[in-house]
Amino acid sequence: MEDNQGLREYIADELEGAYHVEQAVNGIEGLKKAVDFIPDIIISDIMMPDGDGLELCNNLKADEKTSHIPIILLTAKQTDENKIEGYNVGADDYISKPFNVTLLAARINNILESRKKLRERFSTHTNVSIEESAIADIDKEFLKKVVKIIEENLSYLNFDIDKLATALKMSRRQLYRKLNALTNQTAHDFITNTRLEHAAALLITGEFTISEIGYKVGFSEPSNFSRSFTKKFGKSPKKYLSDQKVI
Repeated sequence: MEDNQGLREYIADELEGAYHVEQAVNGIEGLKKAVDFIPDIIISDIMMPDGDGLELCNNLKADEKTSHIPIILLTAKQTDENKIEGYNVGADDYISKPFNVTLLAARINNILESRKKLRERFSTHTNVSIEESAIADIDKEFLKKVVKIIEENLSYLNFDIDKLATALKMSRRQLYRKLNALTNQTAHDFITNTRLEHAAALLITGEFTISEIGYKVGFSEPSNFSRSFTKKFGKSPKKYLSDQKVI
């Protein structure tokens, strides 16, 4: 987001080869596009008409739909006070003008690689690793809310992505982009993995048969449950239970 058309288009042209770039001329347009598109990263000038970069950053970081999106602020002001102000509203990086676009590209790459490593921690676990994660508190609360909603609907066979998105007051696209950015999973996989994590916990209690547990966590066919469980944990429900007893 940059009100200087020449600079905005220059940055977009330089980055277009590696990224799909959406442009916005001010904070108001930028906020709307951020909510609609849920981009992987946002670059914004601090000084803009109709909602400056600091206000934009503060609004995005306070909204659970967009709180996970890393933001790089650009500014001609180079004092420590200005930088502190930017970091205090949640900016992930701060680049002073004039700047080398190669430096900007390197900062973008480093931030996205760092986020990628965080996402990979969630590839096989859901609520197990939420508290341990280095993600922001608002995103931890979001993930816990998602898990809670899924767990409240475990036995509901028709509970799907659309119903989860509705419960979260998000669009299907917003939910997909948010969950993928935080967990490296699709919304469908996140729902399935949450069901299976709960199934594993029920198995250990010894209170239900394997078939009963499959129904309790939303699988209509025992064979489908066993296949999904084996894919996630690397062993069948029966073997998983026997291994737990040995331990």
